Amino acid sequence: MLLFCLLVLPLAVISFYPTNAGDYDIWFHLAYGRHYVENLTFKIDHSQFSWTNANPDWQYGTWLGSTFLYLAYLLAGIPGLYALQWLCLGGIIVFFCIYLRVIREPLNLTHIFSFLLIATTIKLVALFVKPEMFSTLLFTIAAFFYFYAKTSDKSRVLLLYPLLFLLWVNTHGAFIIGLFMVSLLLGMETISFLLLPRQSSGKRHLQFLAVGVVLSYPVLLINPSGVEYPWAIFMSLFHTSPELEHHYEIVHAYKNLWQYLDLGTMLSTWRLSAWGMAFMGFTFAALSFYAWVARRTLDFSIIVLNLAFFALGMKMARAVLFFPIIWFFSVQYLFWKIDSIEIKKRLAVPSLVLFLSLAVWVFYGTLFYLDNRSWFGANLEEGLPSGASQFVLNNDLPGPIFNDYLIGGYLMWSIYPKYKVFSDSRWGPYAGAESQRDFDNIGKWLKIEKVKEFTAKYNFKVAILHMTYKQIIFWLLSDPEWRMVYFDAVGVVLIHESVVPNLSPEALNTDVSPSRFANLHNPNVIINLFNFYVNVHPDFGVQMRNIYEKNVTNWFKGKQTQLKRMDQAIQQKRQSLAGS
Repeated sequence: MLLFCLLVLPLAVISFYPTNAGDYDIWFHLAYGRHYVENLTFKIDHSQFSWTNANPDWQYGTWLGSTFLYLAYLLAGIPGLYALQWLCLGGIIVFFCIYLRVIREPLNLTHIFSFLLIATTIKLVALFVKPEMFSTLLFTIAAFFYFYAKTSDKSRVLLLYPLLFLLWVNTHGAFIIGLFMVSLLLGMETISFLLLPRQSSGKRHLQFLAVGVVLSYPVLLINPSGVEYPWAIFMSLFHTSPELEHHYEIVHAYKNLWQYLDLGTMLSTWRLSAWGMAFMGFTFAALSFYAWVARRTLDFSIIVLNLAFFALGMKMARAVLFFPIIWFFSVQYLFWKIDSIEIKKRLAVPSLVLFLSLAVWVFYGTLFYLDNRSWFGANLEEGLPSGASQFVLNNDLPGPIFNDYLIGGYLMWSIYPKYKVFSDSRWGPYAGAESQRDFDNIGKWLKIEKVKEFTAKYNFKVAILHMTYKQIIFWLLSDPEWRMVYFDAVGVVLIHESVVPNLSPEALNTDVSPSRFANLHNPNVIINLFNFYVNVHPDFGVQMRNIYEKNVTNWFKGKQTQLKRMDQAIQQKRQSLAGS
C-alpha cells in the first residue's frame, strides 16, 4: 500500500498544479532578469519601464531570483521556468526526507499524507512562477538547519545561516520572514535555557544558534542597495499608507484565511488552504499535548514558533507557504522526541484514509473543475495578450500607450524598450503616484466627458487593455473619437481617430471575427471573450457561445449553467438593440 501511495502522490500533486495562464508576474521578472544579464549588472532603475511617474529607487531586491528565471527561460523557454518551479517544490520534499533519515524514521503513510496535505495547502501561492518560489525552498533549508541541529547535536550547521541569508537577501524579499523565524527561535531558546533548562536544547546549541543568527544580520547589507533595502522592508511591516492599505484590500494575496473556514465549496483552493492550515494547527497542538502528558516534554521554542507562523499564515494568504513547512519538521521532531512506536502504528490507517480521500478530492477537482487542462507551462500563451502587443509593434503605433495594471508586466517584456507602460503589477514604483490613483478611480467615472479629460491629461492615443477590463474598454469607446482595431483572446487594442491615417488598409481590416478562436479550450478565456463580443453584437456572442459548447469538455462542471447564462445575455442584448 505504501508503494501505491508513492505512485499516486506525484500524480495528485502534478494534477493540482496546472499551468497558470493568468500569471503575469512571470514576465516583469523576466524583463528584470533580461536587464541584469544583458547589462551585466545587479542594479536597476525601477522607473525605466514606465512613462508615468514611478519611483526609480523602489526597494525591491530580486536581482538573483529574476536572473535565475531569465537564464532558465533562455535555456529552455517556458518549460525551463516550470522546471525551475518543480525543482523548488521537489527540493522541499528532499529536505523533508533528509530530515526523516536524520531521525532514522522510515518513510510511512503518515509522511506521504503530510506531503500531499502540504502541497494542497501551499498551492494558493506556490502555483505562481516568481522569485518567491526560491524563498519557499530557502525557508525550508533554514528550518531544516535548525531541526537538524536540534536532533543530531551537530549544531555547527547553524553557522551556515549567514551564507544562506546572503543568498536569500539578493533573491527575494521574504528573507525577512526567514530572519524573523531564526530570531524568534533564538529568543525562545534563550528563554528556555534560562527558565526551563531541562526542556532546553543545551548551552552548545544555543551558542551556535546565537552566532549563526547574529552574523546573519550584517550580511543583509551585502546587496545592491546596502542598508536601504532590508531597512525599507523592515519599516514596511510597521508603517502603512492609505495607498498600501488599499492595495492590500484589492490584492488577493493579502486576504486572511479565517473567512474561508466554512463549509462552502471545498474545491476552492482558498478553502483547501484554510482547512489545511487548521488541520495542521490542530494536529500539532494535539501532539504537543500528548508529548507533555505522556513524556512530560515541552519544547517552548517550537510551540511559540508554530503559533506565530500559524497566525501569520491565517492572517495573510501570501504567508501560507511557511507554516506547513514548520509544521512538518515540528511534528516529526515531536515523534522523535516521544519515541512512541504505538502511536505511529495507530496513525497508519487514518493516514491512509486521509491520503486517499484527499487524493480523490484532488483528482475529482481536476477532472470536473479545472479550466486550463495543461501542465508544465503548456498553453500558457492562451492567457497572454501576445497578438495585441505584436499588432502594436508591427504597425508602429505612436506612444505613449495606456494599459491596465494586470497585463503591464507582460508588456514590460514584450514591447519594451520601444514602448513603456502606464502601470503594471509591480505596484511598488507607483505607490502614491497620481497616475495610479487615477487608474484606480476610473471605475468611479465611466462618463464620456471624463474620457477626453483623462486622455488629454496623459496624452495617449493608443491603449492595450485586458479583456476583463471591459468597463474601461467600452468607456473609451463611448467617445466616438476612439475605435477598436484589434483584439486577441486576452488583449484589446484601441486607437484615437488621429492614428487611423497612419495605419495600412491591412491593419484596419484585420480579422477580428470570433472564428479566430475556434481552437480555444480554456473556458475562462472563452467566457471573457463572450462577455466582450456580446457587448459588440449579439451575433458575435452566439458564435462564442457555440465555441464554448463545442470545445469545453462535458466533464467541466457548470458548463450547462454557463451556457444558459450566455443565452440570457444574448437575449438581453438583442432586446436592448431592439428597444434603442
